[in-house]
Amino acid sequence: MEMKCFGCGVLKDTGVLEFYTQEYDCLIRDVAIEPLFVLCAESRQAGVDWKHVVVCHVCFANLEPDMWISSDCWQSIDPVVPFHELPDHTNESCGKDDPEVYAHIHVGNR
Repeated sequence: MEMKCFGCGVLKDTGVLEFYTQEYDCLIRDVAIEPLFVLCAESRQAGVDWKHVVVCHVCFANLEPDMWISSDCWQSIDPVVPFHELPDHTNESCGKDDPEVYAHIHVGNR
């Protein structure tokens, strides 16, 4: 399935594995991995909880995530999908690390 990164809008085929080439010490570089990652993002706004973001390897490296990212961190990369348009993190979506779960989210162009 073709999907766009919520950060930069690059189009990726989720069925084609890629080698991670960004400078990030924690990831294996000699085994092909998924082209998109799902991260959780916590809001700094009252009344807004968690959201899901789908990012390519480049945006992943630019975010420098730990276990999760903040809404401020998300906004720091000037994403194609603003924080308020990201899918909510619900009990049903907890643990959903398959990017295709979020294929219904509209991702514009730069």
